[in-house]
Amino acid sequence: MRKEEAETIGQLLEPYQFKTVINIGAGDVIKQKKNKPWIQQCIFNSLQDKGAEIVHTDIFSFDGIDVLADFTSAQVDQKFSTFDGPRLFLFNNVLEHIPSELVPKICSNINKCLSQGDALVVSVPFQYPFHADPIDTMFRPSPQDLTVLFGHKWCFTDVIEAGSYLEEIQKMHWSKAIRKLLKPFWFLQSPTRYRENISRLKFLFQPYRITIVMTVLSD
Repeated sequence: MRKEEAETIGQLLEPYQFKTVINIGAGDVIKQKKNKPWIQQCIFNSLQDKGAEIVHTDIFSFDGIDVLADFTSAQVDQKFSTFDGPRLFLFNNVLEHIPSELVPKICSNINKCLSQGDALVVSVPFQYPFHADPIDTMFRPSPQDLTVLFGHKWCFTDVIEAGSYLEEIQKMHWSKAIRKLLKPFWFLQSPTRYRENISRLKFLFQPYRITIVMTVLSD
């Protein structure tokens, strides 16, 4: 998650209070706290200060995962039925890493988890380099695409700018910056790594952009 993305989501959630926050596809939570501290600072700290329980969930048992859950399962909603509401479901930067044929099923099963008073925040890259983790399908949806996929009337939609590769390069020591810029031309690398490195270059000249949407199910 980009810092600008975390800041936007944090500001978006300020008026709300939730009993439980379910972070879907959380990945390695411990590593994330170290490498991207702004997620904790901008989103989770504020929610916890207002009394929310944070529940990190993933299909894999990464460090810091609280609940193992497979969102391709039609019974996945039972995993979260005992958590107090109102609940916030966060689904951030996951859709582009899911095989395309599974995306509709997973989105449908997330909808099954939602009850009256619950909220859902989804964010996905809209204009962003290829980044395999372990795959990247290059799914780069607009808010309208997410409306079709989830079927919700969003209370918030936006496509935000979130820095650029040029900004990242400018913050590096000159020697590291040169290595980064030369990486795409290094011949001893895998096809996936080559594609990632080449893909970043065009973002020297254009910003990263992220789609963010939110819905709250009315009582």
